[in-house]
Amino acid sequence: MRGRWPSAVFVSIAPAADDRVQRQAELYQAFLKPPLEGQVPFVHRTLDAFVDALARAGAPQAAAALFDRYLDWGKIDELVAAALKQRVAKWPAKRRSAPPLKLIAQAA
Repeated sequence: MRGRWPSAVFVSIAPAADDRVQRQAELYQAFLKPPLEGQVPFVHRTLDAFVDALARAGAPQAAAALFDRYLDWGKIDELVAAALKQRVAKWPAKRRSAPPLKLIAQAA
């Protein structure tokens, strides 16, 4: 708006699997008025699409680094599984429960 740049875009980027951020971006965009001449428009894109675009644009190493850091859910799944396995191993052995109480006395 001050004329310092010939063009600009306000961009929001988040993983497609992050439903909350996807909904937030849709809601934010719904409240915006269409930009006037010289105003910066808002655009939301998924990180997945951004990583794919980087790879196609000739920056496969940057795309791979972003994918490994933010989108490789397999690594997260492995870490969670290992943590759960370690935690379960520390659980105490199952205790035998006491026999049930006799609530009704048998007639003699």
